[in-house]
Amino acid sequence: HGNRLLARALGAAGVSRGARTVTAWMRSRWGEAWDVHYYTGSMVAALIDGFQRELGAQAATRCLDGCHEHALAAAALAGWQCYGRAYVLVVTSGMVDEFRGTLANLARAGAPGLIICAESPTGAWFAFQGARNSEEDNLAVLSARGLAHAFVDRPAALDAQLAGLFAELDARPQPAWLFATQ
Repeated sequence: HGNRLLARALGAAGVSRGARTVTAWMRSRWGEAWDVHYYTGSMVAALIDGFQRELGAQAATRCLDGCHEHALAAAALAGWQCYGRAYVLVVTSGMVDEFRGTLANLARAGAPGLIICAESPTGAWFAFQGARNSEEDNLAVLSARGLAHAFVDRPAALDAQLAGLFAELDARPQPAWLFATQ
């Protein structure tokens, strides 16, 4: 239980609270008409695993991977436009720039969904990683586009921040972002 990688491999880690909370919320609004799209990375591996465990192999909600951020957003847009399926996108850190074009398309289509992005701790700086660092704040880009977003850096704040994002999604169906540190 002390080794997170070994615990996850052996199934001892359980499902993360974030995966349980997001799954419950999506099911309450969309039933099984939503999908999880992910682009893997070590910072989000436990969350992706949590969604896969929470949904199970027989669920109508699918966990689909993509080779880059644009593929995830394009698949979410197609799912919404063709089948009325909402989405959760899970990506590793620093991906706001990669989503810019498809964010506009998702917002214009009124495609409701949550984008969960791993983030660096406040005050840390990692070159080309993270949405917020000493040189730029990509949360300002999301604000300028009118997209809801929240930053969570401690587990105690998760429920309140998610509740705010879910309320925003209920009011305005479009992409909403959750940035969370490990």
